[in-house]
Amino acid sequence: MSGNFWNSSHFKQWLFDKEDMLLGRQSDLQRLSSEEYQKVHIFFGHLIQAIGEELKVRQQVIATAIIYFKRFYSRYSLKDIDPILICPTCLFLASKVEEWGASPNSRLLEKCTAVLKSSQFKHVFCFEEYPYKINDIQDCEFLLMEVLDCCLIVFQPYRPLAQFCEDIGDQNNELLKASWLIINDVLRSDLILTQPPFMLAMASLLIACSTYRKQQGSISHSALSGLDSTGGLGSLSLDHKNWFADCNVDFDQLATLVNDIMSFFELWTGFEGSEQDELKGILRKFPFIRSMKHQGR
Repeated sequence: MSGNFWNSSHFKQWLFDKEDMLLGRQSDLQRLSSEEYQKVHIFFGHLIQAIGEELKVRQQVIATAIIYFKRFYSRYSLKDIDPILICPTCLFLASKVEEWGASPNSRLLEKCTAVLKSSQFKHVFCFEEYPYKINDIQDCEFLLMEVLDCCLIVFQPYRPLAQFCEDIGDQNNELLKASWLIINDVLRSDLILTQPPFMLAMASLLIACSTYRKQQGSISHSALSGLDSTGGLGSLSLDHKNWFADCNVDFDQLATLVNDIMSFFELWTGFEGSEQDELKGILRKFPFIRSMKHQGR
């Protein structure tokens, strides 16, 4: 394991530019628009989160699993391997890598079934129980590790975020909590594959500093529309503005990243409410995924 991000496989092998990502998903973009593709990843990010919460694993495990999922489908098409199989496989592997310990096989399958039959997912999927066996997950784990090139150590934004919040004087951890929630959501976006974790942490903290007091302790996707065109720098308090000014960071790059997060949350906000019906329509374009409902076919 590399203790230095700049010497790690995360930096050297798993940060992409936008052109590289588009090249890797060409096959899927013949069937889906770019927005539809992002919505698929938001949805399966929700699924990983839900299974992880049912298993009561740490958020770090869930975050690593979501990144594994996104890395896997940067190399494979959605039509090649059923995401319903990949989601618990990513959690299965992430639990080991993050030293949480793998859940008992029966419990993993039980929780997968419970989540897929829950109100959030049952209208998209149709089964009485999870359609794969533990042997399928174990076999898929080998494929996952091969695709990841055994680069299993993931640098998360949470650690630099905690350091930034301590430096900025977040005595009650209010900014830490708000920024943490933003990072949890940003994991569903492509930014986790294009940006170093410390930049995601700083952008999330900037958003939290700009919107937290306005929202009286809560951060919502719609709240981001209130940020100014400089990425929120104009709405900071003087103390926070001075702190960001002292940071050795490219403010144009930071502002661009904040605006990218705003655009992603705008897409997400438009997706909420119609998620189940919209996903059924999108996933009908992949009839080879056996676990999807294909009504009207």
